[in-house]
Amino acid sequence: MRRPFIFLFAFIAIVVSCRDKELKNSAKRCIAAENHAALIKTNPKIQVTADSIERNIEAYYKRFNTHEDGEASVRGGRLIIPVVVHVLFNNSVTDPTNVSDARINEQIDRLNLDFRRMNADIGSVPGAFSALAADSRIEFQLCRRDPSCNPTTGIVRKMVTATSFVAHNAKFNTTGGDDAWDTRKYLNIWVVPDLCISVGDCGYLGASSFPSDPLNEYGFVTGFQFLGNTTDPHYNLGRTATHEFGHFFNLIHIWGDDQDMSSACHASAECSGTDHVDDTPNQGQMNFGTPTFPLTDCCTGTSPGVMFMSYMDYVDDPAMLMFSQGQVDRMIATLYTTQAGLLSSDALIPPAAGSTPDLFVKDTPEDVGNEPNNESTDFYVSEDIWVRNNNDGTMNQEHQNPIYRPAGPSNYVYVRVRNRGCATAASANVHLYWAKASSGLGWPNPWTGGITVGTAIMGGEIGTPVASGAVAGGSSTILEFAWNPPNPADYAAFGADNAHFCLLAIIEPYSTTMTDLGQFVKNNNNVAWKNVEVATSGMRAGSREATTLLANYNKEKNKFSLGFFVPKREESAFSYGDVYVKLSPLVYKNWKVNGSKGNNIQEQQDGTIRLLNVDATIDNISLKYRQIEAMKITFVESEKLKKLGPHIYFFDVKQFYDKVSPETFVGAQRIWVKSFNKRI
Repeated sequence: MRRPFIFLFAFIAIVVSCRDKELKNSAKRCIAAENHAALIKTNPKIQVTADSIERNIEAYYKRFNTHEDGEASVRGGRLIIPVVVHVLFNNSVTDPTNVSDARINEQIDRLNLDFRRMNADIGSVPGAFSALAADSRIEFQLCRRDPSCNPTTGIVRKMVTATSFVAHNAKFNTTGGDDAWDTRKYLNIWVVPDLCISVGDCGYLGASSFPSDPLNEYGFVTGFQFLGNTTDPHYNLGRTATHEFGHFFNLIHIWGDDQDMSSACHASAECSGTDHVDDTPNQGQMNFGTPTFPLTDCCTGTSPGVMFMSYMDYVDDPAMLMFSQGQVDRMIATLYTTQAGLLSSDALIPPAAGSTPDLFVKDTPEDVGNEPNNESTDFYVSEDIWVRNNNDGTMNQEHQNPIYRPAGPSNYVYVRVRNRGCATAASANVHLYWAKASSGLGWPNPWTGGITVGTAIMGGEIGTPVASGAVAGGSSTILEFAWNPPNPADYAAFGADNAHFCLLAIIEPYSTTMTDLGQFVKNNNNVAWKNVEVATSGMRAGSREATTLLANYNKEKNKFSLGFFVPKREESAFSYGDVYVKLSPLVYKNWKVNGSKGNNIQEQQDGTIRLLNVDATIDNISLKYRQIEAMKITFVESEKLKKLGPHIYFFDVKQFYDKVSPETFVGAQRIWVKSFNKRI
């Protein structure tokens, strides 16, 4: 429900009051709006900040959400938010207010399921709205480093004398609560014995800050009985936190917070407010309990009615099911424009041994800088390296395919360099290399320019090394490299014209005698590798295509296997259509001679190979030294996918020696398949 541009918190003149008589259930859902209004009353500058934030969000939309492909709406990168939980409990460690670690972990799991559209009940979203249910790509993890650079579980427990708290008081030692950890680096949660809006008016579920609130107020406060999975008949799934974190990322209640709290819905009074989101129907009032679809009101009087199953309404937990794509767009815009510090925080990285300075680049979001990196398995998907077609990579860190521009402006590659040490700054030169994308790559070739096939250069260094400058302990910096990639026509002899390249960032110093690229990256935290391609529209109607190269950079003939996988916790290509592989004529002939071996595959009459399921393999492919061959992968999308809104699914191609096993891994490429479907 989005109206022409209105400043974000214009709703405060008609503040909602969540009183017992307005609620159908015993608990009281949310007091975020009331708390925000009270802050503005005492400090009018907060309204000025809110208006400025809204202008920044509008500018972000204008820049990134007006592309034909809806770039900002279909994201492949994951955004990991570090969380610290302050448990304020009464009497003794055995008191019920001292919620268990298990309850806290249940809450984190719930947030990840709901924000990633992986909740088991997502199938209950009515068909009229199911195309709008979106994966925010936002995840949450308990932090592993405290503000003093000590290891932590991310859970702080403090015995307090107060048996109830207004939200503000929970956030400060001086008022009987617990001081926030640096809110620029941590998302703070306070769990209290009882949450009040004022003395004697208690029993509320939760209260979150908004991005315009004072920095030391950032975070979310909840009553202990509403955290994680509980026995409460209405609020038993931990979705109080899902709702409140929506506010934290700048979502407004779905009815626009203009309800006059009378018993009836009045269009003249309640249909002019806004939640600043395009795809949520105009709604006049909050809803409670478990409404029956369709539900109409004075603002939306015809079916399908209002989106009461949104996480931003007041319905019971089992009736809350989704964020819309527009709500996700708003959260992402807020993160990048007002809370980007959470995305570069060191809070998820345990302190380095001895707290010595140690610069590194993450291989995956799970990488904590250890050598070897045993936290990750796929070392070719670093989100600390990303390409942008324009120099906007600090505002939008979504990876793009590079574009060849013979006379135009450069592409830009961004590398985030982190210091996992504590107090001492460090600096180093950073090298960036490119290679023609392939599932088979070694080190140092082709990255250092040592291989040319015909007239085609297979790799090289991008520009000259860039100095990181002094990176403080626990901080990071983003380096920018201008890049004009080679002409795709240079590679036409391989049987496919594809502009995809992969990247390797290396912080000095490094040393290796290995030719195995995967082991080189795994064993060096100052080396990170990016081989991600965004599939493009295919020749076949309703399809998308990607191309990778099979390559043998070893000095002898070898047999290889190809494995096809879906990354963990990601949507599968096999859920939304059929997947086909087209080998080059030479490789296809060779494969046939070697016995047409493979698993979960079906050979088609035209020589194409259909992959039947996850973990399909094509085995016994022989390649000579420096033989490079193209392979095209086509995704033929089903009608099911076409009925969804903007969507993304994932596909990995991995090359192995002889057989598919971790020990014989050579290299890999990840494919993001983005479907820019129109929203309903």
